[in-house]
Amino acid sequence: MLVSSLTDPVTGLLLEHDGLNDPALANAPNRAQNPHMHLYEAALQAFEMNTHAKWLERAENIRAIELDYLLDHSTNTITEFLTPDPSTLAGREGQRREVGQQCEWVWLLYREVKTFAIRKEQAEHAQTARSLTLLVFEKYFANRAAFANQLDDNGEPLWPDALSRLLYHLVLALTEGARAGLWPKPN
Repeated sequence: MLVSSLTDPVTGLLLEHDGLNDPALANAPNRAQNPHMHLYEAALQAFEMNTHAKWLERAENIRAIELDYLLDHSTNTITEFLTPDPSTLAGREGQRREVGQQCEWVWLLYREVKTFAIRKEQAEHAQTARSLTLLVFEKYFANRAAFANQLDDNGEPLWPDALSRLLYHLVLALTEGARAGLWPKPN
């Protein structure tokens, strides 16, 4: 069902619902990073629980699709939504980045690195996760009384509220990074 009905056969991106005849039509729902993030997390958890290779392959595939399509290389942040074709949305929606989602991606990338460190390509993903973490602190936290929830491309708040429900994302990103050995040890 997931592959046959909820995956764009051209891009591999997850679809918002199974009733789309042509996911590339202009009036189709936008592609969202959130379902990819949670499916990636579920595949990582499934592999950790039973070490079946299919779960590792699925996690790697989801991560690759996410980073290919939803990682904005100009800002090194994860885009919230793309158009159906898929390209960056115009205006403020295309600039939307949520700190909680950025932190959760960091946590998941660290989790993959920690769990599957035997694979050589994980070193590249460790650097991606570390760079994203530093960017999160520079953009969402530095020189602010409280973190900003959403920023535009220029680092200006789209939604300045610092929601307490997002703190667990930050804590998980930092602790998983420490467990994966990706933070420098203090002197």
